[in-house]
Amino acid sequence: MTTTITNKKSCSGSVEAGKTRLTTEWKPESQVPQYVKNELSKPHPNYILAFLNVVQQLKIQRRTGYLDLGIKECESISDHMYRLSIITMLIKDSRVNRDKCVRIALVHDIAESLVGDITPVDPIGKEEKHRREWETIKYLCNALIKPYNEIAAKEIMDD
Repeated sequence: MTTTITNKKSCSGSVEAGKTRLTTEWKPESQVPQYVKNELSKPHPNYILAFLNVVQQLKIQRRTGYLDLGIKECESISDHMYRLSIITMLIKDSRVNRDKCVRIALVHDIAESLVGDITPVDPIGKEEKHRREWETIKYLCNALIKPYNEIAAKEIMDD
């Protein structure tokens, strides 16, 4: 089952002529840019380069909530993640594991590199949003990070 929504760029990250396809059969692999797929199809793929090329999308994807409000000059998803990481470094409460908070802040929106920035007003339910994000985290960790650094893949999945 496929539904088409016009003028929404956050739902799946796949935009063609102002339209985003929403599908109940969404998979992170379908959102990977072709140049990354080309890298992964090589006899000896550079997994970390592929991963970095995927998360690089966070630098150019603007936060949808701001765009929906008509704010064109808004922060990117990576801007948001960076600022939150800095904020968590300032935690003074010794009962809080600051290092873990910083790690979580650094990766908390990493799935949006393929999922997009889904907001509460988007026509995707909370459960579907979380499913897509978790499937993307598993894909990024198992397919791209784990072949290069198994410990980092586990840490990101655990955080």
